[in-house]
Amino acid sequence: AQVLAPAGRNKLILVVEDNETMRSVVVKQLADLGYRSLEADTAQTALAVLERNADVDLLFSDVVMPGGMSGFELAREALERRAGLGILLTSGYTANTLTNGSQDAAGFELLNKPYRKQELAAKLRKLLS
Repeated sequence: AQVLAPAGRNKLILVVEDNETMRSVVVKQLADLGYRSLEADTAQTALAVLERNADVDLLFSDVVMPGGMSGFELAREALERRAGLGILLTSGYTANTLTNGSQDAAGFELLNKPYRKQELAAKLRKLLS
């Protein structure tokens, strides 16, 4: 099946994923979809990368990560520093499990793992259009 070129060709996406194998798969998917990407393995690294790269269009982060800062917390901190930044979170857990019913996930798009490249493409198009 032909995957439509994303609306955000050449947009820059910061991929935050502590699993190196998973991260490289995501980076390849993004490249296939016409996106550029930067990588980080922790929330702290991601914030440093954001500081140095004003052209990041979207943060794509795993929710559950080592280092004491969740993807939700990272997303909120990133938005405080960069209003209007696109945010897409991903997890193998459902939003309810992740948040225990709290409002952590409120307002954030969540892409459940495992996902297909088409699903990722559709979410990114929606967030970057």
